[in-house]
Amino acid sequence: EASNNRELAISYFNFLLNKPLESEIIFDTNSVSQTLPFDFDQTFSAAIQNREELKQLDFASNVFDDKKSISNSKYFPTLFLAADYGFQGEDYKFSDKDDYWSASLVMQWNLFNGFQDVSKSEQAELEVKKVNTQIDEVKKQISLQVLECYKNYEVAQKSIKSAQEMLNSMKIAFRIVDKKYKEGMVNYIEYLDSRNKLLQSEINEIITKYDYQQKISEMEKIGALIDLEKYSDKK
Repeated sequence: EASNNRELAISYFNFLLNKPLESEIIFDTNSVSQTLPFDFDQTFSAAIQNREELKQLDFASNVFDDKKSISNSKYFPTLFLAADYGFQGEDYKFSDKDDYWSASLVMQWNLFNGFQDVSKSEQAELEVKKVNTQIDEVKKQISLQVLECYKNYEVAQKSIKSAQEMLNSMKIAFRIVDKKYKEGMVNYIEYLDSRNKLLQSEINEIITKYDYQQKISEMEKIGALIDLEKYSDKK
């Protein structure tokens, strides 16, 4: 059953990578670095710059800014310039005596429009303030998300070191018990108990490493640190 689950896990992982299901999985067995690759300020700055919800709100803010500018532009006069040139007469003649031209300059200034222009300008300004308030709120939420994720990441980092120290201790203890068992100094129950503690320590180290990698993925997601366009089919 364990072998079957392992093969299914490999197949599903290859499926996520868009690779043949039977492709070999190369495991990184290097020890985890004890230095934190993530910095809170840099991660927060990346999130503010790359998070899609902020990009959408910035776009909406720009739209309402343009709408406000259009509404305010109605307070200024509008100039129209029209020019015509052609030929006239009873016969089809194209001489300098038969041509004509005309030009007109029209200025339109709407001094009063029932306060409609004022109302539209104020409405656009309120929309801009509303969107800017949403932007500030989203930034605060992102800051909280990054902080929480960063703290969890720090805990996962420390848990790995603790799990490795516990595993090394259990290995030493088991070697002692194993030698005593071979010499008949301890019974089989004590030997199994020591072996079981070693096995649990090995499992715990694997789980803490898995949790650490999961926290890395969460940091990359919350901080929008991965350029998804690089992995798209267009590239």
